[in-house]
Amino acid sequence: MENTEEKPAKKKTRKPDTFNENVYIPKNFQQYAVVADNIAKLFPTRSFGEIHFSGSLGGITSKFVRLTDYTGYANLETLLLDVWKISKPTLVFALIGDQSDLDLKENQKKALKEGLANTLTGTDKWLITCGCNKGITEISQDLLSETLERPNYIAIGVVSWANVALSERLENSNTKGMYPAEYPSTSDGGNLNKFSTHYLFVDNGKKNHAEVEFTVWSKISLGIINSNSNTNIFMICGEGDALSIKMILDALSRGNACLILNKTGGAADILSFAYNSFGNFESEDEYKKVVFEFIEKKTYSTNKIIFAILPD
Repeated sequence: MENTEEKPAKKKTRKPDTFNENVYIPKNFQQYAVVADNIAKLFPTRSFGEIHFSGSLGGITSKFVRLTDYTGYANLETLLLDVWKISKPTLVFALIGDQSDLDLKENQKKALKEGLANTLTGTDKWLITCGCNKGITEISQDLLSETLERPNYIAIGVVSWANVALSERLENSNTKGMYPAEYPSTSDGGNLNKFSTHYLFVDNGKKNHAEVEFTVWSKISLGIINSNSNTNIFMICGEGDALSIKMILDALSRGNACLILNKTGGAADILSFAYNSFGNFESEDEYKKVVFEFIEKKTYSTNKIIFAILPD
């Protein structure tokens, strides 16, 4: 008699923990290089390893890799979880709005410091930023450095390669990695924030194109949500530009919670005014429509509350 009993489905398992970054990274990640007449071609990445920040106490180093903006989430996940051995997150904070210097009031700084420091302790919580010494990233990471110490937190800087000052310090002549790559402090021309434990330098072959950061961030956030529905993603926006608004609206469409720091200018004030003036939206599309109307008319006010929490 034929046995028709269904066999239980095999559980999917991750690959064994045997990844060597000197082999895996140049094999699976690429970078652009100009070969002639401003034509950029793809080559295995030669920018990866560990950054050592000159003058830092205790020899602070951070993992880094230069990759293209079309890198798929599967490779990013393998890099983060298997190669760099970061724990899968249960909570992700993303700081948005790093276009210029940002001057927060003391109560805003206190709220950021207490909220983030109390929540981010542990390597299963991730902080994702632009990784540079400017805007909300600089302020937040300066505050957090007073209370958080390595290796008790994870902070990932997603940075456009074109925006990295003195990027030649992070380039090697071969694909063997840099251990370490010596990088100067801010006083000597560097612009990376040494609070970050890991860096993803996003390259699209152009001299300045900040939207590549959004491309990789979207892949990470969507990949995290698809692979672990229990992970919460929380966006925090201070100041910002049109790209910041795009990232916030994208986050809202994914059901992420967002915190807007009002009276910091730019995108944050537009988003705050739209929500505080027209709260209780019937749909997300209605909120987006209002936001874009204010962007076009440029008629918004900053005379509102300090914090505006947008709906998740």
